[in-house]
Amino acid sequence: MATINAAGEKLPIRVLAKGKTEKCENKFRKNKRLRKFIKNNELIVYHSKTGWASSEVMKKYLKWLSKMNNGNSIYLLFDLHASHRNNETKFHAQYNDVNLSYIPAGQTGFCQPLDKRIFGNLKKKSQKEFELLLLDKEFSEVDLIDALVILLKTWKNIPKKSIIGSWSHLIADSSEEYEYQQEEEEEEPINLEKNSSNDENSDSDDDDSSDSEESDLDQYEYDNSSESESTNSQFSSD
Repeated sequence: MATINAAGEKLPIRVLAKGKTEKCENKFRKNKRLRKFIKNNELIVYHSKTGWASSEVMKKYLKWLSKMNNGNSIYLLFDLHASHRNNETKFHAQYNDVNLSYIPAGQTGFCQPLDKRIFGNLKKKSQKEFELLLLDKEFSEVDLIDALVILLKTWKNIPKKSIIGSWSHLIADSSEEYEYQQEEEEEEPINLEKNSSNDENSDSDDDDSSDSEESDLDQYEYDNSSESESTNSQFSSD
């Protein structure tokens, strides 16, 4: 499980052990190569009967996410996995003041920041490191822990500017739509016939407008552009 936020932060990777009790987590927790990642809060270990996200896993995740954000209200983007949509998950989200937003089926490639800008490069760079490891070990003794270590190191090296850039399409689309609506309101023609009638019969519409902040959004690529400081409490998880 991977999570990022609109401020450009990468949250710890979560790995799911398969088993009925916490004892199954020991293959990760007691591994010497993973201890430093766990100690440095770069890796969090959960477990479930199937090895896939469950209601209990989501309960722990939402509680941790809320605590990490000091209990402030946050927005969380989810795909339509069953564990994200069941009543128990929704209850714990509401309890922890986490507002769930679901991405429509087939739209994660466009709307999910992780899918749109992060996972592709993450997989590409991890695959390259894995191939080098295979050559180094002469195609033997490469296991799950090797793959996990590569993933953790690659995840850590993703720059902040790339994380911020992964949100730019969502923020830009929202800003452009708002500005377009404002322009329509400003250019609406005046109905002279209505205004020329008696004052007692004339209608008046209040123009409820609000100031919008202009956004200077650049397209960020994986290896270039400058960093930006942002404090949006928006999270994307996959």
